[in-house]
Amino acid sequence: MALTGKGIYIWQLHRIAGGNVSAMVDKARDANLTHVIIKIADGNHLYNANLIEPAANAFRAAGVQVWGWAWLWMRDALQEAETAAGRVQALELDGFVINAEDPVKGKIQDAQTYMSALRNRLPDLPIGLSSYRYPQLHRSLPWEAFLTRCNLNLPQMYWVGESPAECLQNSIIQHQAFPFAKPIIPTGASYGEQYGGTYFRAQPAQIVEFLDAVRANHLPAANFWSWDWTEAHGPDLWQAIANYNWPTTPDVAQQFWQALTAGDLDAVAALYHHNAVYITATQTVQGPTHIRAAFAQLLHALPDAEFHQDQLRQENNLRFLHWSATSTAGQIRNGVDSIGIRAGKIQYHSSSYDVTE
Repeated sequence: MALTGKGIYIWQLHRIAGGNVSAMVDKARDANLTHVIIKIADGNHLYNANLIEPAANAFRAAGVQVWGWAWLWMRDALQEAETAAGRVQALELDGFVINAEDPVKGKIQDAQTYMSALRNRLPDLPIGLSSYRYPQLHRSLPWEAFLTRCNLNLPQMYWVGESPAECLQNSIIQHQAFPFAKPIIPTGASYGEQYGGTYFRAQPAQIVEFLDAVRANHLPAANFWSWDWTEAHGPDLWQAIANYNWPTTPDVAQQFWQALTAGDLDAVAALYHHNAVYITATQTVQGPTHIRAAFAQLLHALPDAEFHQDQLRQENNLRFLHWSATSTAGQIRNGVDSIGIRAGKIQYHSSSYDVTE
């Protein structure tokens, strides 16, 4: 699933709302968070083991995406990948973030081993890398080994010694210079920490400046580190995040799914360019009117169908949708759609499915 809007990292779940899952969810919903990223592993050890399952279920039920993250030690790359992947699968998480910092530097082979094992277990899951804001200052980190097999790049744009807008712009420039660059979802500072002889603490006005800069750069989402810190030391920072108005529009592929499953074929047709092409095994049609008719045929073949979206994955301007449907007239078990987006509308769409009794 694609990330949009405001999200935040969680290190220790029991430090949020005293470990009360219902209170956590209410607070996230009141802040209009679209996603949370919860620590699920530390190296090859499970993390937040007691609260993660009920919290993940409750957040999802409230419409908040749940991603996991893990700190890498690279003492046993294969085992660390297996631990993280197993937890992601068991919890049915929406995505996963790799936190790779100093322990990973210089370990190219380990990074390749880790990513191969991770992708073998999670071939279609959205995966992101969380690491330094300025890769030019950390050249020994295996950027290529990680990012070539990730979907997203989530740099830690903590504006120590800079303004939030300057930090974001400078970080974007460096990360986009990679030949293997991936879409950027920045992470801002909502914490305080001692750096040498200076104590840094983010300020509410900086939260607003950062989010304004994120949206000015047309980035779809932003994260903050961390909910734990704001809970204990920064209620003013939490409030700044919560109060920031970020209107969220569902991704065009999600709009398509919502319109199709609601049977609103006019809304479906409106999502396509005038010369858009739709392809199935039995036909190729062009233009919104003919595309509308093609989906009318599908709904006619499956009257009163119950649709289920198994996964929506994003790669740059492409969307990959896995789905199923059941009705009294038949069922589709393995629907697979590829959708190409241009300027906010669908330009190319192919569907692969079989209706069976």
